[in-house]
Amino acid sequence: MKFQLSLIFLFLLFAYCHKQQIENKSTLVALHKIYVNGEITACTYEGARVYQCALNGYDLGSKIYDQDGKLIGTCSIWKAPADQICNTLEECEVIYRISENVWNLPGIDKYGLGN
Repeated sequence: MKFQLSLIFLFLLFAYCHKQQIENKSTLVALHKIYVNGEITACTYEGARVYQCALNGYDLGSKIYDQDGKLIGTCSIWKAPADQICNTLEECEVIYRISENVWNLPGIDKYGLGN
């Protein structure tokens, strides 16, 4: 019985780890190099994966990149009006944030980009 439970546990662990593969890894690695001192948020825009990225600073705004790392929008309080995409992002999840940040939010590194 213990052996069977161990096998089930190992199978579930393998399935979970396999699911945790990084989507668009090369894009995220490239964006992390730019925003290592900032935040990267994965969102959906018109059914596609996009990344909203911001540097760790007050009033710097953010930029939106497509799944290939191509800049597709800029969101800034200094640019009026902001690009339309800035207001239509859905299902957003912060996947990277530097620990010591101006937002006073906890550090996050969902995929180990900082390693």
